[in-house]
Amino acid sequence: MTCSTALTVPEIADCEDVVIGRAKEAFANRKWKRFQDETRALDSEDCRAMQHIWKGRSELLVSPEGLLLCGQWLVIPRCLQSQVVELAHQGHQGTAKTKARLRSKVWFPRIDAMVDKLVRRCHPCTITARDPAPVVTETPSTQPCSQISLDFGSFPDGWLTAVMIDSCTRFPVVELVVSTAFEHDSPVLEKTFALLGLPDEV
Repeated sequence: MTCSTALTVPEIADCEDVVIGRAKEAFANRKWKRFQDETRALDSEDCRAMQHIWKGRSELLVSPEGLLLCGQWLVIPRCLQSQVVELAHQGHQGTAKTKARLRSKVWFPRIDAMVDKLVRRCHPCTITARDPAPVVTETPSTQPCSQISLDFGSFPDGWLTAVMIDSCTRFPVVELVVSTAFEHDSPVLEKTFALLGLPDEV
């Protein structure tokens, strides 16, 4: 299936499913305990969606048009999720860019799995795919705290985590951060290095 046009706000609002309907009701009435209890009566896919929404309930908003938002992300009804993935995949830019386009605007469970499945079945993407670059393994340090690996991960609510691992001992340190910019992260690095010692290499 190829989707040539974007979805409209009324189309999304009209496709409200049981999960979004119950989340909006819980948001309006502040009855989140009942919302959590209702997950037992749903199928596994809807149950997973409700569990994710439950965890992010403090970030939920309902727009004047009746759309459910989780922070900056629009929660997509189940019946439109495949179409939204198709729209994001237009241009056949590959898995990573398709996921990035989706994550910048929308949320629903199993986004990554749906994109992976679509791209694997996409003939234009298959014939233009490049061979993956060889994995470069890092030689671990023999001295504790001399070589620290640093990377960032993200949560659906917009928070980032700075993950630091000692190359020798594999000791991990995980800290919440608001940005990947050094000026925001330097206090976290200073705190970690005060604990582990100043490394020779990051």
